[in-house]
Amino acid sequence: MSNSWNFGRIGRFCLPVVPGVTIALYWILSLAAGESLSVAATYRYGDYNYFPPLAGLMHLTMGELLVLEHLGEGLRSFPIPSLLFHGLSLSVFGPIGFALADIAVAMATYFASRRLFRACGLTVSTSVVLALVVSCGLLGWPGIGRQPGFDWIPAMHLWGLRFPRPFLTDLFLILCLGSWLRVLSGRLQGWGEWALFGLYFGMLLQSRFYSAATVGMAVGLAAPMLLVRSSKWGTALRSLGIFAATTGLTCLPFIAQRVFEIPDVPRRFGVFPVDRTHPLFLWGLYDHPLTALAIAAAPAVALFINRLPMPAREKRLTALVALGAMGLLSLVALPMSTILLGQSVQPYHFIDEVVTFKTVLILVALGQGIDLGVAWIAQRHPQLGAKPIRSRLLVAAVAVACVWFGSDRHWKHIEDDAHERRDFAAYRVPAYRQAFSALTEELERDEYDEARVLGTLDIQVLDWWSLFGGLHAFAPEPCSTIIPDDEIEDRLLRLFRELGASRLQVAHLLNDRSVLVFFLGCSKYQASRGYSFAPISQYPGQVQEYIRASPPFKRWMIALPVFETMRLVRRYDRTPEGRGDLQLDLIVLGPGHLDEGLAPPGGKYRLTYENPLFRVYLSTDAVPKGAAP
Repeated sequence: MSNSWNFGRIGRFCLPVVPGVTIALYWILSLAAGESLSVAATYRYGDYNYFPPLAGLMHLTMGELLVLEHLGEGLRSFPIPSLLFHGLSLSVFGPIGFALADIAVAMATYFASRRLFRACGLTVSTSVVLALVVSCGLLGWPGIGRQPGFDWIPAMHLWGLRFPRPFLTDLFLILCLGSWLRVLSGRLQGWGEWALFGLYFGMLLQSRFYSAATVGMAVGLAAPMLLVRSSKWGTALRSLGIFAATTGLTCLPFIAQRVFEIPDVPRRFGVFPVDRTHPLFLWGLYDHPLTALAIAAAPAVALFINRLPMPAREKRLTALVALGAMGLLSLVALPMSTILLGQSVQPYHFIDEVVTFKTVLILVALGQGIDLGVAWIAQRHPQLGAKPIRSRLLVAAVAVACVWFGSDRHWKHIEDDAHERRDFAAYRVPAYRQAFSALTEELERDEYDEARVLGTLDIQVLDWWSLFGGLHAFAPEPCSTIIPDDEIEDRLLRLFRELGASRLQVAHLLNDRSVLVFFLGCSKYQASRGYSFAPISQYPGQVQEYIRASPPFKRWMIALPVFETMRLVRRYDRTPEGRGDLQLDLIVLGPGHLDEGLAPPGGKYRLTYENPLFRVYLSTDAVPKGAAP
């Protein structure tokens, strides 16, 4: 008995380490491949577009960071909860803090997932197995059902290594669902749980509104029923009040950001108005049969639960009903949110939320099925019993499989030599990773210590620089700065002027999708059948045909209207030579043909480095550290 107890105790301590080891392998294998921590961080399954606000938290500021001339001004709009932990870890430990934070989040996801499945009434062994599957990234973005060879599996995703979505945001969702099921099964008892629920919901609301919309609707619909069921109205009202108050306090930074942000910022994030009398629907893009099948699994399993003597039966039924209701609510979250708010932002994300809630329901139904099968065997064949060693061997096998799958996945990712944003044509070049790694080694030399402001048209280089280099950008990323659109345009055109671009080159650059998204407007210039910046007739003929042939709200459908191109080219004609009183210490050109033929003036910059993809020009005003002025 003592040996069994010791074995179980060792397992309880070792199992949470498994997801930590799984993600730590990425960092270990990257370093073994000869990459620096900063390159490994840039390639860790994206999204490095969050590096600028992460750098702000690292330097303990919520003001402007990218634009040197406005350093510390205003209040930037970014999801604080999903970046705070990594930002503080980087601030304390430096680049290794990114890896340490990753390991901690993976382990936290294990505990949160186990807590969720236990709140569903599942047995300990089943909860542990499912928690390992989730926290080791086996259902990570884009989901095992979309991997080669697994096309027969329904599209599923829950948690994943992409930073910070869903790496942090799914963690908040799992914590939310766990607390929601615990308060439902606890009949409003435990005010501390309601406070935790409010905390987790507040973090989810700031980080991923799409999930929070479904959870919020579920709470709003269930609150009257909870009040009716409660024998003590005062207790019920107080519990709901604690939830509301905790949510409000957690969301204070989010509220402040919305109050003080300039009108240009929401438009750059893709917010657009919607007529409340004509709410948005995306029914044509939902996977109806699989979604209906997943939701139907809940009552089917519930019927079996009623026929078998199962422990925590009421908890299991409550979980299935609650999660089934959320699955249905996720189907109407988009139209309900547009009716309530009168606006929307990147609505295609609501499709991903349907898959996420469906995945949770499938996992819980699967866990219920496993427990039901074990109970059925024990009932029909009592001589077999339930041997603890068998469940422990199963858990150990799953843990080993998770580590193997993780290491295999990491190796394949590390061997991929492409740009992280290869979905943009300008960045599709061969052997990019090797050239990028060599470039970062160059920029980390002492010669560039005094260089603070970078000018480039490669977003991966810019975001790396914002976190691991000199921090500041001459032409900043629109979604990472609080300066108005007018100044963003001015800075980009000044960079073109500094590089000696002709009017024809400027028109070509402005209509390149990478420049349009990462340096001019982010999602401002949306162009789809669902919403467009300008009437479709204002776009070039080929773009008009593409818009009409595309589904509504096609993700990242961005195009520049003809009149905007003409306006910006005319503005370029009026842009004076030189960068004026703005600081520009360093220019990195490359990697593709985007800036081919462009170069800064020789008297003001000197070529300091060149590899097959990049050219580096250092301003003659930037004095290397230790050199004579």
